[in-house]
Amino acid sequence: MLINRGFFRVGRCFGFGYLSIWHILLIATVMVGIGILIYIAFSKNRHNKYKNDYLNQLKERYVLGEISEEEYLKKKHVLKNE
Repeated sequence: MLINRGFFRVGRCFGFGYLSIWHILLIATVMVGIGILIYIAFSKNRHNKYKNDYLNQLKERYVLGEISEEEYLKKKHVLKNE
């Protein structure tokens, strides 16, 4: 009777013990959580990079005299509060 004793033992995970549906759900949850954390980490860095680029461009325009001080401060305030 190889079904219960041999290769096809019910509930066994590659011969290392039982792997229930709860274990599978736990592993899947941990993997999804790690994926979400990685996504959040990279998306924040990307957002901050673009925000700093915009602030630098705004500062350049102010230094070159393209915009007034009042306009510079207003736009800077808007960019920092995003």
